[in-house]
Amino acid sequence: MEEPSCNEIIQKPPTEEKILVSNEIKENDHKSKEIKGFVPISLGDIDKYNAQQKNKNTVRKHDSNLKKLKTFLKQQQLPTDITQIEMKELDNILCMFILSIRKENGDEYETTSLRSFVSSIDKELQLNNYQFTIAKGQRQGFPRFRETLSSKMKKVKKEGKGNKANAAQPIEQHEIQKLYDEGQLGNGSPQAIINSLWFRFTTNFGMRSVEEHYNLRWGDVKLCRDVEGDEYLELVERQTKTRTGATDEARTVPPRIWANDEDPSKCVVATYRIYASKRPHRFSEPSDPFYLSTSTKANITATTGNEQWFISMKMGI
Repeated sequence: MEEPSCNEIIQKPPTEEKILVSNEIKENDHKSKEIKGFVPISLGDIDKYNAQQKNKNTVRKHDSNLKKLKTFLKQQQLPTDITQIEMKELDNILCMFILSIRKENGDEYETTSLRSFVSSIDKELQLNNYQFTIAKGQRQGFPRFRETLSSKMKKVKKEGKGNKANAAQPIEQHEIQKLYDEGQLGNGSPQAIINSLWFRFTTNFGMRSVEEHYNLRWGDVKLCRDVEGDEYLELVERQTKTRTGATDEARTVPPRIWANDEDPSKCVVATYRIYASKRPHRFSEPSDPFYLSTSTKANITATTGNEQWFISMKMGI
């Protein structure tokens, strides 16, 4: 019997058994390329995950806001389905709601919370094909409510509630005023500036630990301006040991402190501007420390004109 030639061996199709074995080897080889401890993720999976997490928080907040509105409507013995109320009547109802709503402790809500209430109400109207909207557009209505909301937002900003801050130990106004009178707070000296920024960042940004202040970078605090031209400081939060990014700690809106136009001597934006002008420019990169050591030169005050109030050295704890 003649042996097959090389060409015959190459051209001969593999048996069914060999095909099955070959496919099994390829499948196992593909699985072996998957690194243990990880699951396959595509770019689409990333977008889907982010959308799901965002939607969970959004839906939870939306439901909470509408629940507060319905509670108000029940107390006023009004219909709880706002989509069935005529716009002119609902316009007045929403004015009463936004003016009367308070936190459980009686304090005013911050501007970010007020915007959240309005956004939820408007979304509810749009989802139910209501004839008018609160937001700008061809179907915009509720003129009285929009005017009332604008007035309240300005009032809340002036009261220093432009952002949501974490709870801090209460301090009486007369105690704060005493610190200003004694020159420990204010813009009159390098140390007073540091004290003022530290104090306001603690009470308004909710910076709870010494570590948070010590690790603060110059680029973590931004001077911004809103659409109405009002200035504010905004905290760009980075994860730390005291802020891990967990759901119950995360703040969806960056903390803000609004300018105090009525009393510039106590305005944190004015203090920030002075601090920016008096610290070394070469030590004002985003990654540089926020708090710098004060100059050792004696008698540096706001009236000396000395530009070097701070030195290129991180302030110690």
